[in-house]
Amino acid sequence: MSSDSEDRGGVSIPIVGGLIYGVIAYVIAFIASIAYLITQQAETGQELQNVYQFESGTGTGSELVINILGWIFYNAQMVPVQITGRDGSQITVNLLEEVGIGNPLVYNAIPALVLVVFGLILAQRASATSAISGFLAGAALIVGYGVLAVGGALFFRITRLGLTYQLPLSNAVLVVGIAYPLISGGLGGVLKGVLT
Repeated sequence: MSSDSEDRGGVSIPIVGGLIYGVIAYVIAFIASIAYLITQQAETGQELQNVYQFESGTGTGSELVINILGWIFYNAQMVPVQITGRDGSQITVNLLEEVGIGNPLVYNAIPALVLVVFGLILAQRASATSAISGFLAGAALIVGYGVLAVGGALFFRITRLGLTYQLPLSNAVLVVGIAYPLISGGLGGVLKGVLT
């Protein structure tokens, strides 16, 4: 058993590897999603502002761009943007459903496929030899991917003119931070385990 792993009944769980590869998977999935966005006929800035109901003066241009890119990445993983008014009223918006900027299924598939690949790699490095050991190794991506998923949910936020635009933290944690790496990373690990 390597020093970066915890043993669960004879099965090695690569905690440090999960942290490192989880972070790398998040970054690559983010970049790949934005790269796909760039290859599409992206909507104009004004149309994007309309989708999110931005008012004039809502943040700087670069601040809006950074947040919109982050929101698209989370929208691709089934987490909408939550817009809250002064009176506490809320609506949610998913840019991928509201504006035609490429095939939503491609956006959905990008992080899942990246996690499958890194789950397989992590299971390989952990020397997984069965479906169970492979799943546990691949699912360890939760450590790194989950940390950045939470960090991103807290970072991609704007409050202007009485409206707060943010990602629901519980959705970001459960869906992006846990479900995606658990299922996709675990699947990659299983593939390595059964193909050994």
